[in-house]
Parts: sequence; structure tokens; C-alpha cells
Amino acid sequence: MTGPGPGVADDLVTGPGPGVADDLVTGPGPGVADDLVTGPGPGVADDLVTGPGPGVADDLVTGPGPGVADDLVTGPESAAVGRIRASYVELTGGVPASIETRLTLAERAGRIRAVEAIESVRDELIMANPLGRKTGQLVQFGQLVALGREGPARLHAGAAHRAGASVEELVGVAELALITAGMPAYSLGVEIVADLVARDAGGSPPAGTGER
Repeated sequence: MTGPGPGVADDLVTGPGPGVADDLVTGPGPGVADDLVTGPGPGVADDLVTGPGPGVADDLVTGPGPGVADDLVTGPESAAVGRIRASYVELTGGVPASIETRLTLAERAGRIRAVEAIESVRDELIMANPLGRKTGQLVQFGQLVALGREGPARLHAGAAHRAGASVEELVGVAELALITAGMPAYSLGVEIVADLVARDAGGSPPAGTGER
């Protein structure tokens, strides 16, 4: 029933030793079946979870470092906007609505660098002008009054006054505007200065003056 010794029949049960049947369960050692579960070591399956190290999947969350997403909030362009606003506050005491509109549109269009270039020229010609802050602003006030540009003229009259220009000096500019551009320019200049004086006094503008 068993034969003269271990032979074919025995082999049908146990085989001559570890062989094919065993391999179907455990294999001769770590092999294909094991690899299906754990792989021979860190490999593709592991990478699907953690990756070999910081890589594409991580970058989707944090990026390789400060990049585009950060720049939308805190990058160099945002710093440029801050510098531009600070320059207007220094000169006029606030940021004009027209400048805020310009900055907002430039941020949306991705053109802050263009505005920064424009403001760099302005900074050199106005803030670093050899005439000095007060005289430079008096000149701009006179130019704008002569051109009939009421809004900007008011802004620069205020900037001149902020830089130390007296009421007498501002009136003198209005008087010179009459020579350059006639009575309408003089009237506009007087109106602007009168409004400025009234604001300084905390009262109302004199009768007949104010926004036209």
C-alpha cells in the first residue's frame, strides 16, 4: 500500500519535498504572490499612497515652496501695491479713489507691474523733484487749475498745503493762473483754496464756493 519506500504514491500526498504544490501556497520564498500584497520593497503600490518622497501629489496640496498661489495674496506684486498706496498717503494724506480703481483693475488684469512702472516715474518726478515737495505741489496746483482739471487741482492744492504751503501762497498760484488761462482758471483756484480754508477751520465753505 505504501510501496517499497517513499515513491510516487507518497509524492501524490506530500511530494518529494517542497515543490510545486507548496509553491502554490507559499512559493519558494518571497515572490510574485507576496509582491501582490507588499511588493519586494517600497515600490509602485507604496508610491500610490505616499510616493517615494515629496512629489506631485504633495505639490497639489502645498506646492514645492512659495509659488503662484502665494503671490496672489502676499507676493511681490502685493508688496508693490502697498508701496504705491503708502506713497499717496505720504503726499496727500490718503489714496485717491482714481488710484484705488487703477490698482484694483491692474490686480485683476495681472498688470500690477505696468502700474508699478508708471508710479516709479511719478515717484522720481514728484517725490524726488529738486523743487521740493511744497513748491512742486504748488506748481502742479497751478498747472491743473489752468487746465480746468478741478479734481486733481484740489488734490494737489491739499498736498501743497500739507507740505507747508500757506493760504497766501495758494491764492498767489490762483492769481497767476489768471494770467495763463483767464478768469475761469482764477475762479476755480479761489474756489479750491476757499474750500481748503473752510475744511481747516472745520466749517462750511464760503457762500458761492464748493463743487460745481
